Amino acid sequence: MIRISSAPQISPALSSSSLSQAGQTGVVLCNLGTPAAADEAAVRVWLAAMLSDRRIVNLPPLLWKPILYGAILRRRPAPVAEKYAAIWDHARDSSPLLSLTQCLSDGVRRRWQEKERLEKGQAETSLPIRIATAMRYGAPSVPDVLEGLVREGCRRLLVVPLYPQFSFSTSESITDAVRLWHRHTRIGQRVKITYAPSWYENKTYIAALADSIEKSFAQQKIQPELLLVSFHGLPEKSVRQGDPYRSECEATFRLLQAELRIRGWGGNIQLTFQSRFGPMPWLQPYTADQARTAAHQGVRHLAVATPGFATDCLETLEEIGVELRDSFLAAGGTSFVAVPCLNASGAHAELLVQLIAANLRSSLHNGALRG
Repeated sequence: MIRISSAPQISPALSSSSLSQAGQTGVVLCNLGTPAAADEAAVRVWLAAMLSDRRIVNLPPLLWKPILYGAILRRRPAPVAEKYAAIWDHARDSSPLLSLTQCLSDGVRRRWQEKERLEKGQAETSLPIRIATAMRYGAPSVPDVLEGLVREGCRRLLVVPLYPQFSFSTSESITDAVRLWHRHTRIGQRVKITYAPSWYENKTYIAALADSIEKSFAQQKIQPELLLVSFHGLPEKSVRQGDPYRSECEATFRLLQAELRIRGWGGNIQLTFQSRFGPMPWLQPYTADQARTAAHQGVRHLAVATPGFATDCLETLEEIGVELRDSFLAAGGTSFVAVPCLNASGAHAELLVQLIAANLRSSLHNGALRG
């Protein structure tokens, strides 16, 4: 039976007075990260940091570092920088991932304040929590953001990895960075830390995804014959070693498929995986292969949704929105819809407010936020 978890709501136990008594709390919304600029030098620095993470590439350093600092960091930064340049947010001078994550944090902050005002019945009220944005790789860095919150008076920190589906290579990598800072800095010893779990089957999340898909179809005035629900890939070896990522992606897919069927959408829906890196086998079926095969089999109207990404980024805007679109149309397709991520939408902000509230409420009831 398909199960959709109930969406947590802010309860009286989370009033501003109870939070004030518990002490100032910092909430860190943490995304993957981005190069500081769309140029080869900045991309090289960023790739070196990300690909040195053993959670990303689990090879012995003596074997991996000569490859990384040899062929990869010599050849890969230039084409990656070119792709970033094509999607760069020049208004904010940042990648879309960073600017959209910052906008999402602003939206969560506003929505939390609105709920506070409704609870207290006052026109003005101070925010009992501080919400900040951090990047696992790049700036603003996890250590800098955590230290800043502590210096602002936070004695409890809730870290929210912006990954609906858990993986050791993403969510746990963020936990690694936080624990390293917590254990090895003097200021880190002053705080208690907890981590929000994944929300791959949350009812509000599934509904928001379905709303976003329906809205995209309506705006494009297209009813695709096939919808690919594409998640970032992962080496098959990682799943065999116990990473729950694939099972959580499959659960999200089943719930989203069921929700779309309830709403009356009758097109074909398939689960796929994208962004393969390196020669080893990754989770299949591959998104690019499925799109080309669909075109060859006569599918003319294709849509792709990417529910594993909290915000649009290089993998959604360029890999899906440009490369995959061009590939599908060249193979015989007629129309292509790249469904935007939830980004800084009101539904996404509301989802995160609910998740934050549930985690803070649980921590307060347990007496402390434990690191």
